[in-house]
Amino acid sequence: MASNHPRQIIAGSLAILISMLAATPVCFAEPPGRYIIPVEVTRIMTNESDAQADALTAVTRSEFAKLPGWSLARSNHSFEELSIKLNCPTPPDPVCYVRAAHEMNTDRFIWGTIEQVDDLAIGSLHMWQRFKGISVVQLSYSATLTDPNDPELRRIVRSALMTLTGGRPMGAVEINFSHPNGDDIGDVSGEVYVDNVHAGRVTNGNLTVPVRVGEHRINVRAPGFANLSTDITVGVNETVPLTLYPVTQATGGDTPDGGGPNYRKIGAYGAIGAGGALGLIGLINSLGGGKSGDSFLFVGIGAGTAGVGTFLLVLDGESEKNPTNPTSPTSRAGNDTARSRVRISPYATPSRSGVDLRITF
Repeated sequence: MASNHPRQIIAGSLAILISMLAATPVCFAEPPGRYIIPVEVTRIMTNESDAQADALTAVTRSEFAKLPGWSLARSNHSFEELSIKLNCPTPPDPVCYVRAAHEMNTDRFIWGTIEQVDDLAIGSLHMWQRFKGISVVQLSYSATLTDPNDPELRRIVRSALMTLTGGRPMGAVEINFSHPNGDDIGDVSGEVYVDNVHAGRVTNGNLTVPVRVGEHRINVRAPGFANLSTDITVGVNETVPLTLYPVTQATGGDTPDGGGPNYRKIGAYGAIGAGGALGLIGLINSLGGGKSGDSFLFVGIGAGTAGVGTFLLVLDGESEKNPTNPTSPTSRAGNDTARSRVRISPYATPSRSGVDLRITF
């Protein structure tokens, strides 16, 4: 009578469900996409070692779902059953793999075998990929590892899957040097860095570098050319063409506009130096007992000359911040701003003369 009580029935059902979830490793597979490859993981085949086969199947699916760049297909196919259905030979041949993949509607799948030999579980994992063929990893571990949550079994399977897949899926970037006008650029050589790690040397103007899928920073350094840097995104089995147009390194002096020496800056420093020299002459003349008028004259002219030099430097700084055409409204506005910050006011009195220089920052 008590066993039919609704609450006891519900409690018993929940206990069974919780025990089933606890015995199954939880896995979170990434959704397939441009950077994620879906793979079918079929049930492990065995003749008499069902406990080892069930555990290996559960752990293989769980650990595969954690691999970066790969996605576990949501299905429960058996390669053994498909082999029988398709009359595949033992071991399976390439035709069998293609037909099985067609049945599962996939381009990649994993299958395996396991048998207990004495106190060992002996088997293998196989991964078939369209246009790439088959890869195999041998397994050998203690037959007592039949718990899907056993850390040692998970470590063994994780290592086997890394070897089987080769890690994160790969793509490539194809680097080509070209002249902007289409002219022959010649035999340009350079060093290529992917994510700040040296990846190879460009010879005869081109190089193909295998990279993991995802985003990468590409840097190219070629003697005689400016360093090149760009960001790319590479998909699964995708080769991204990257055409670079090397720019010859500038060899001139201080050329903010790239057109020649900066005469404004040269004149500014010259005026500041000359002003300082004239002011020093005036000071020496005053200390040496010379005519006060001459001293004031030298100091005044020196201050004015240094003020002009400072004014030119401020104008040059504004031009570098706004590198536009000098006759454009933007450039004129920048120069007007510079002029409003610098005010030079010459003055003269019966006893002294000079220049009042005021700079607003």
